Amino acid sequence: MKQPKYVKSQFVLTRGAYSRISNIDRLLALLIHKLRKQLSNRRNKFQNKTANQFVDYRFTSLSAKRDLTAVLGKNYRKTILEAEALGLINIFRSKVNIESYSQRKKASFSKKYTVNDEIWNQIKNREFIIIYLQIPNPALTHKYGSHKPSSKVKDKFLIIKNNLDQLIIADEVFSDPDFDYLESNSYVRSFFTKKYLISDGDPDAMDEEKTGRIYHDVICMKKALRKYIRHVGGKPLLIIDASAMNPILLASEIEDWKERYRWLRICMSGNFYTDLVGVDKIEKNEWKTPFMEAMSSKDLKHNEKVQQIRTVIQRDFPSLHAALQKIHKSGVTVARKLGKIETKIFRFTFKNESRFHVSMHDGLLISKEDLVYFNNAIQDAAKIIIGYPLLLKVETLAGDVIGEGAKIHARTTCVNKDYDTSMSLKQIAA
Repeated sequence: MKQPKYVKSQFVLTRGAYSRISNIDRLLALLIHKLRKQLSNRRNKFQNKTANQFVDYRFTSLSAKRDLTAVLGKNYRKTILEAEALGLINIFRSKVNIESYSQRKKASFSKKYTVNDEIWNQIKNREFIIIYLQIPNPALTHKYGSHKPSSKVKDKFLIIKNNLDQLIIADEVFSDPDFDYLESNSYVRSFFTKKYLISDGDPDAMDEEKTGRIYHDVICMKKALRKYIRHVGGKPLLIIDASAMNPILLASEIEDWKERYRWLRICMSGNFYTDLVGVDKIEKNEWKTPFMEAMSSKDLKHNEKVQQIRTVIQRDFPSLHAALQKIHKSGVTVARKLGKIETKIFRFTFKNESRFHVSMHDGLLISKEDLVYFNNAIQDAAKIIIGYPLLLKVETLAGDVIGEGAKIHARTTCVNKDYDTSMSLKQIAA
């Protein structure tokens, strides 16, 4: 079937914007999209600072090729000037014109823009509406989008690339409301072009000294869009990953065996974050981030959840508390230390594996037929590296949990209990 030249994509506009979808609407949608994301990132960054320390930075940049030309067309300058004349946007112009799209005097435009005060206040107050724009089909051409992968993939990434090459993505992804041209295009388009972004350590920097984690298009794309991923051979796909991974890995730092036993029993309960502090199960997701913050050396006395976790550990798990203090003094963060252990289990163990698999940080994307094999391989690696198995769960690409469980051996961890799956691995793989 012939690919359509344009596809529908979701953008966000504030209330009161132009009722018809014109190029001005498109320009506002681009600006609002970036400003909302920038504002959210800055709020997270400054969440522990006072109001006076938070700088309400409201200017953002737009790329001529990736943003303006792709969505507004080549004559985007006319739209920018029209929007400015109407008072809808403000343009930051440098006196020396350092930041410009072109060095030609007549065509020079600043890279920094913002919307007017009314729209900006609506953005800050989360008052917005969704519109759908026809944008160039990302699957059709290289001309649009921001994804510019390296022309060469290093040898250590060849196995990863070969496995990613076995994946395709359904065209229906472009009609999904979660598909966003600015955020999703590069990762989705890679399935059509077979040119992937693969990096070590950070999504934007080759730095395996941090954790050794691998970032690639499947990991970086929105989880809501992963359900459209298919295996080129038609094999059903599943994700097998670890539950309560960081807490379970922390057990390897506990020297007192009785304390390790008690800690692992909580980890393997399936409700670690809630059982540890004795709160209602409905609050489970609210405790994940505070837990890792509690493991850091940061002074977070103002955070009630962090203090509650630290109090429980210091009171009930003194050996773990001492181990955390030792890690802090070493200059290595707990997250980095645990990340390297995770990488040994889920990445290095399978770096020469010939069966289809894609690293998902603390899990693997695999074919359904290999579920039992990889479950056993992960658990074997865990026993060798940390001395005990993990609590694994099986999910579909849509995020539906099929089954979870683990078997902890008294000989290695002092925990003598079986945790059964809602469905056995053989049933899931059947």
